Amino acid sequence: MLLLSLYVGGLVLGGGLLAASALMGDADHDADHDLDHDLDHDADHGGHVGAADAVWLPILSIRFWTFFLAFFGLTGLTLEGMRAVGLIGATWAVVLALALVTGAGAGWLVSRLLRGLKQEKVSSEVVPEQDYVGKAAEVLLDVAPGDPGLVRLDVKGVSIDVSAVLADDAEALRRGQKVIVLAYEQGKVKVARFETGEHEPARERRREPA
Repeated sequence: MLLLSLYVGGLVLGGGLLAASALMGDADHDADHDLDHDLDHDADHGGHVGAADAVWLPILSIRFWTFFLAFFGLTGLTLEGMRAVGLIGATWAVVLALALVTGAGAGWLVSRLLRGLKQEKVSSEVVPEQDYVGKAAEVLLDVAPGDPGLVRLDVKGVSIDVSAVLADDAEALRRGQKVIVLAYEQGKVKVARFETGEHEPARERRREPA
């Protein structure tokens, strides 16, 4: 009885969230976009960039839990109904496991697909020659003379990874350094170290006579 209540509750709550998101589409999208952006930002500054992020970031999104609850409840109720009339001989534990796996799989897959579609949509609206130049970026893979690397920059609210080469006479750049995009040519950005000027006053003070 407890599991049946969980299935019903999951379906009602998940279905309600789906219905609400359909009615308030823009508000729901903005809320999840802000959460996704914050998670991406935290992951980047934590130093973990790569396949691991593709696995755990969708799980922390609002979309994941909405679809998880809906499919968890729907699967559980369907299988319990089939079990009650003798169509399947599965135990309650098997039904619970299948409901959990189905809910998690559906939530992760839908979250990942919608996340990818969102990034593709924004990327299609970006004009690199205009939107990349002048942006600050972070080095993901070292950039050295004659050896292109990879940098990440935020454009219109989306993090974009792009191949990078050094600008003329620029010094080599290491992972984690901040850079400035000077130009975009043939699918690559030209970058140089981002100069903040924070140490200039100190140099001026050292020049003053004692």
